[in-house]
Amino acid sequence: MRFITEIAIAGLLAASLAQQAQAETPADASVQPASETQTVKSADGSFEGEIVGTIAPDSRFAKLKIGMTMAEVNKLIKAPDDLQRHETGKRLSGF
Repeated sequence: MRFITEIAIAGLLAASLAQQAQAETPADASVQPASETQTVKSADGSFEGEIVGTIAPDSRFAKLKIGMTMAEVNKLIKAPDDLQRHETGKRLSGF
């Protein structure tokens, strides 16, 4: 019985290692990522942020800058169609 258990554990370990090795190896190393990431400074220069993707020069999003307030963003590109907030209940926890 112990021998069968050891074989089962060894099989699961081997399968797990094979799956992990497959996940770490990209399918095609020549494929470029679909988006690029730029690191830019905020308008006042106090911190840095990231912009992911390529922004069209004439789009509404080209007007946005890292560090803008929600009010500034709403003034430039208009308010969002829908804004949802979800209460998780964690604020009511005593810990």
